[in-house]
Amino acid sequence: MKLSKKKPIIGLDIGTHTIKMAEVVSTKSGYRLTGIGMARIPPDALVEGQIQNPEVLVRTIKSLFHNLKFKVRNIATSISGYSVVVKKINVPRMTEDALAENIRFEAEQYIPFDINEVNIDFQILEQPKEESMADAAFDRMEVILVAAKNDIINEYVELIDKAKLTPSVVDVDAFALENVYDTNYDYDEEAAVALVDIGASQININIVQGGLSIFTRDAPTGGNQITLEVAREFGIDYEEAEQMKLGYNLDKNKLIALEDIFIAAATAWSREIKQALDFVSGSLRGGKISRLVLSGGSSLIPGFAQYMARESGIPVEHIDPFAKLSFDSRKIDAEYLKAIAPQAAIVIGLALRRVGDK
Repeated sequence: MKLSKKKPIIGLDIGTHTIKMAEVVSTKSGYRLTGIGMARIPPDALVEGQIQNPEVLVRTIKSLFHNLKFKVRNIATSISGYSVVVKKINVPRMTEDALAENIRFEAEQYIPFDINEVNIDFQILEQPKEESMADAAFDRMEVILVAAKNDIINEYVELIDKAKLTPSVVDVDAFALENVYDTNYDYDEEAAVALVDIGASQININIVQGGLSIFTRDAPTGGNQITLEVAREFGIDYEEAEQMKLGYNLDKNKLIALEDIFIAAATAWSREIKQALDFVSGSLRGGKISRLVLSGGSSLIPGFAQYMARESGIPVEHIDPFAKLSFDSRKIDAEYLKAIAPQAAIVIGLALRRVGDK
């Protein structure tokens, strides 16, 4: 694990249900968590990744920042969903500088938006060795292309500005998840790992191999699916349904119907995830995905991990974003970290970024 010497940053994960903030600093002995917290927001404040109620979000961000007593004002946040395209593409072999000059031309055929309306970035994957260059097939190379709509990026930047903080990094949820996994777990160069974050409104799937992302997909479904179905089934409002989903105010007579809703959601989610796994498996070096690592609050619905393991035939576990992070137990409760671990994956991945990161 290589520690960054760049300026630290505050991770800010703006979700559909909660806003999370965290700070991780580099020390001589490794990374150290200095603070973390989360706050609930109304369900209509952020819809499908688009900011609907900026005033509420700004107030919540300011309150969290003040309560956590952070001094660093640089912020790393992330986006995902329909406004972001992450795709592995094949381009003529060239230097990184040359690709930077030509990436917009290369990307145009892969992006469903006007090329002038997006911000583009890329990462070159493993390049062919010189001795293989005689083969025409090796005159090309694989690149991870990332394109995000400028108007969405600008919304998030403006939101952070209004909170009197400094937007420094705008990441992608899937890459923040990869970052936290890379910091806390050891990679087997050949084995592929599926990182799956199940949030309130979407599922982020990122399959990594040898420390590099080889496939990402966002699916527009998540914990809200359960909440809305519970509200419809029992004729209650959203907040009541959310509490029932979390196990509060349960009526024993409703348990069977509630279990049916959970099973239906788990079936739909596992189908979405398994399709991605099957799509990638055939083209993998080594031929298989070694494990599936879950994160996100909705991944904690009872029995889902076991169901996913049975359906996929792959070992399934929940991520621990704090596995290799130290912290002061007098200031941060270890039991609290254990309780929020799957929900904290993206915010810790963001907090591990540094000012000036690409």
